[in-house]
Amino acid sequence: MTGGRPSFWLTRFALLRLLGVVYVFAFLAAARQLVPLVGHDGLTPADTFMEAVARASGSRWDGFLRLPSLFWLHLSDSTLLACSWTGFTLALVVAAGFANAFVLGALWVLYASIVPVGQEWYGYGWEIQLVETGFLAIFLVPLVDGRPFPRRAPPAAVIWLLRWLIARIMWGAGLIKLRGDPCWRQLTCLDWHYETQPIPNP
Repeated sequence: MTGGRPSFWLTRFALLRLLGVVYVFAFLAAARQLVPLVGHDGLTPADTFMEAVARASGSRWDGFLRLPSLFWLHLSDSTLLACSWTGFTLALVVAAGFANAFVLGALWVLYASIVPVGQEWYGYGWEIQLVETGFLAIFLVPLVDGRPFPRRAPPAAVIWLLRWLIARIMWGAGLIKLRGDPCWRQLTCLDWHYETQPIPNP
């Protein structure tokens, strides 16, 4: 508490460590899967996809504006791997307790570059949630000071935006079920879930 108001020091510390761990697994998965999925000889090659986006948009620049990604500069299997392993390394640094705006900004740019070229493999809600959470996290920390407990407290506005993100995720998850399959309204979806999902035994 500073001046009777909460300072959110511990909130920032915990949130950044957990975000670092999520980024670690996200970039590790990308390092293991991007080339087989969207590499030059992958299931849905990203180079072919980006050429089609550029043609449909009218130019590479218009394609970039439509799907922003660093991979418009150069796309190859080696750049996919370089992006993934660089992100993995930076994520380890954040998970270890060191984060500033430059590190978090780099993580955000790298992951936000992967999502568009990932096509349907990266078209799920949690990918967008990670991109949005990563963007907000940039503003939680000082520009340069990377210590776990920097002098400046996190801005309350960013904390409120993170709360709003959580509320939207929870409301969205509920509303999509209500307007989707009628089994949610009939309270029978878990019957199908337990019958069809590969749930581990005791």
